[in-house]
This record gives sequence, C-alpha cells and structure tokens, in this order.
Amino acid sequence: MTTLDDPKVSMLLARLHREARGDMKYFLRAAPGMALAWLRRRPAFEALEPHLANAFLPVEPAAGRLLYLTARVLRARCVVEFGTSFGISTLYLAAGVRDSGGGRVIGSELAPSKRARALAHLAEAGLADFAEVRLGNALETLARDLDGPIDLLFLDG
Repeated sequence: MTTLDDPKVSMLLARLHREARGDMKYFLRAAPGMALAWLRRRPAFEALEPHLANAFLPVEPAAGRLLYLTARVLRARCVVEFGTSFGISTLYLAAGVRDSGGGRVIGSELAPSKRARALAHLAEAGLADFAEVRLGNALETLARDLDGPIDLLFLDG
C-alpha cells in the first residue's frame, strides 16, 4: 500500500480534483480582457491574473501519479515546486517523498489564501511534515535556504 492508497489522501485528492473542474469559469471571465490585451500587444497574463485567485490550476490525476512515481523512482529527498496553488501537486509529491523514506517538498505561492488552503490540505492528508509552502514570489522564496542538492524540480508556476 502506498500513501496515495490511504483513504484520507485518496478521498481528499478526489474531492480536490472534483472542485477543480469548475476552474474553466475563471478563464472564461478573463477571456475578453485577454483578447483585448492580445490586440494591444500587451501580456495577456495581466488580464488573466486577477481571475486566478480562486482557481486551482491543478495537475490532472494521471500527471499527479507521474509526479508521485518520479519522486519515488528518484528516491527524492528534496523536491522544489515552483507554483503550489491549492497544493494538489504538492500532495502527490509529498506522498512520493514520504514513501521514498522521507524528505521535504518546498513550494512557493504568491497568494496568501491559496497558501493557507494548501497547508490545510497537507495537514488533512497527514503530509504536513513532508512539505512546506513559502509565501511570496518563487524567484525570491526559492532562492534561499535550500539545504543540499535538489533531487526533483517541478516548474508549475
């Protein structure tokens, strides 16, 4: 049995993936502003960003299992995640680290509310001891205090 088979982890991931299916509404609300930005030759992300505060932006379950397996195969002890959001990918990575004998996932999130929810999800799954989520710009938060080599880097920001 793996950590992903633990009922509290598997049920939490199933619930979060269900909740994330509603993310399309955020992108649809941003579409007019993104189109206008594109026509004005400005970064479309600026129009999208305000709508992302409540969007999960998750990995799909198959991609999450791939992250888990990658952490296991590498026996990753230090995983860095650029872009945590609500922590779905962090859960998969932390489960992989745990099942590989321990270590830490170090993530970063700009939005305080998303960070708080990611930390709550990690605690709910019993994986809080295997992950931390730093608040702020990942270019700054992940540029310091990384002890030892990084075994796996997930660029999801």
